[in-house]
Amino acid sequence: MTDLIYLIQMKEKQKNIMIAIVTATLAFLTAYFIFQFSEDKDKDLEKTIIAEKTTQEKPIVTQDLPDETKETPPVVSESPKEIAELIKNKEIDGKNYILSLSNNKKWKKLCLTKSLIRKIVVLTLAVSRDENPSILFKDEDILSKFKVVSGKGKIFLSPHNYERVNFIIEVIKKTPAKNIASFLKSMEKELNLTLKDLGETQTFKSVMNEAVNNVIKRQINVKGLIKLKKKINTYKFVNPKYEKLSPISKIFIRIGEKNSKIIIDYLKKIRENY
Repeated sequence: MTDLIYLIQMKEKQKNIMIAIVTATLAFLTAYFIFQFSEDKDKDLEKTIIAEKTTQEKPIVTQDLPDETKETPPVVSESPKEIAELIKNKEIDGKNYILSLSNNKKWKKLCLTKSLIRKIVVLTLAVSRDENPSILFKDEDILSKFKVVSGKGKIFLSPHNYERVNFIIEVIKKTPAKNIASFLKSMEKELNLTLKDLGETQTFKSVMNEAVNNVIKRQINVKGLIKLKKKINTYKFVNPKYEKLSPISKIFIRIGEKNSKIIIDYLKKIRENY
């Protein structure tokens, strides 16, 4: 009888030990999958979160400039059909030149647009009026989105975000500014025609000068980690001073001080040679 009781007790102990092992294993697996899911979720978040929603503001057109500061728009004598053909042919030549500046896949994706000349004009107009140009690059994921890092309930702009424009910096470093200025001069007639088609009376040269001036004016350098906070399905800057900045200034924050300086110096050289 004593032996029987002892066996029952031993079996009961073994049963309890097995239950404990199974419970511990399940707890470990549960914790692991929760951690893994959380980590994967954070990674997905870094890829998909947009720093801020861009809104299309009404363009600001300066009408009260003194007559001497206004440039006379070009006289167009060609018929609409001839103009379209002229732009099409020039655009093909221009696209081939732009594509030849880099073999980087991101660069080719950026340049392979249906209307290269129109995109150059619209981008320059947006920058000259301090509107957000990021919307023009939403498909390329260059300026409109950016990487974040998070931990312990805090979210910061990832320093690796600055690397997103590395391929543009690579093109800048190996392409003399005077070459780009010459390229713009060769397309000046088509650029002016495109501006006219958009209802603008300014020349491309005057718009470009305004754009470069605005970029220089909006440059900002921020030291240290930059805190962000959730805004519905997007992020915004925690510091209200940064959140109130112009769209151009916010882009400078995203691309970093070093890249900002390289781009501004390059734009100045293009302006000097144009």
